[in-house]
Amino acid sequence: LFGLCLLATGLWSCEGATYVNHHFVNSTGVPLTLGIRSDASQTGWAMDTSWLLAPGETRIHYAVDQWGKCHACDAYFVPGYGLDSIWATGDGPDMGTLTVNLLDSAYWEISSEEGLSWIRIEQTLSLSKDFFD
Repeated sequence: LFGLCLLATGLWSCEGATYVNHHFVNSTGVPLTLGIRSDASQTGWAMDTSWLLAPGETRIHYAVDQWGKCHACDAYFVPGYGLDSIWATGDGPDMGTLTVNLLDSAYWEISSEEGLSWIRIEQTLSLSKDFFD
């Protein structure tokens, strides 16, 4: 019985996982409304949502949470993986119209961490006043 318990524990611990998280950071100094639309062809679901981000606030969008560690993970390192579109509006007298494509890879920072049976990919977009005219 003890051996069976060890075997079952070993098998359950091998499941692993793949995570992709988007971090949206409001670095503008004014409140922002940020909206996203998921890409159903990548994530398996369609979703539109928006958040009000206070100055300095970070919002995390959990884009992928699946069983098993990915083996061909390249797609998950593409900035904005799982997003169809992103939009933002600033709430302030010197905040104009958004002038950049927030899915442009130049604006994202990507980091990852992994263990034997899991990988976590963190994608960060820091929204700046420079993005608005």
